[in-house]
Amino acid sequence: MQITKIRPVNEKKVFIETDEKEGFCLYLGEVKKLGILCGMELSAEDYRHIREEILVKRAKKRALYLLNFGRKTEDQLKRKLIQDRYPKDVAREAVEYAKSFGYLDDAAFARDYIELNKDRKSKREMALALFQKGLSKEEIRQAMEEVYDQEDHVNAIRRILHQKGYDPREKDEKKRQKIIGYLARKGFSWREVQRQMELTEEETGSEW
Repeated sequence: MQITKIRPVNEKKVFIETDEKEGFCLYLGEVKKLGILCGMELSAEDYRHIREEILVKRAKKRALYLLNFGRKTEDQLKRKLIQDRYPKDVAREAVEYAKSFGYLDDAAFARDYIELNKDRKSKREMALALFQKGLSKEEIRQAMEEVYDQEDHVNAIRRILHQKGYDPREKDEKKRQKIIGYLARKGFSWREVQRQMELTEEETGSEW
C-alpha cells in the first residue's frame, strides 16, 4: 500500500491518502513517530497497527463524546464519524462499540420521537424525519404500531386547528382552505382534516 498524498487538515492534523484503503487522519506527532512520508510503502502490519491502535480507539472515544450532546441513531452517529474523517469501517466499529453499552437503540429512539411529536405532527411527517435520521421503513412502521393510534392522529389535527386559530363560527372560506392546505402539507389526510372541522362545527353548533 502506497501513501499517495498527505494534506493538512489543521495545525495539528493531516489527512493521509493511500492507493488501496480509505484515507485517515493522524496528528503530526504520530506521523513523525511512525515515519510516514508521501510516496512510501505502508505495510499491511503497519496499517493494521494504525487502524487498531490509533483510529479505532480514537473513534470509540469520539463516538461516546458525541453522544454526550444528545441521543442519536446509529446512522447519525456513523455519518458524524465519517464526517470527522474516520474510515467507514472504523466508524461502523465505533458505532457497534457504543451500541454494546446500550447508548444506541434505534427502536427506542423511534418510539420516543413519535411519542414526543404525535400531538403536533402527522404520521407521514414523523416517518420522513425518522427516515432521514437513518431508520428503515420497517423500523419506523413497527414504532408507529407500538405508539400510535387513531385517537392520537385526531388529537394532533385538533391541536393544530386550535394553534392556527380555527374558529368554525368565522365565515372565512379563504382562511379555512389555508388551514386545510397547511395540514395537508404536513401529511394529514384532507378527508380527515375536513372531518375534524365538521365535528368541531357540530360541537360549537356552527355551520359553514
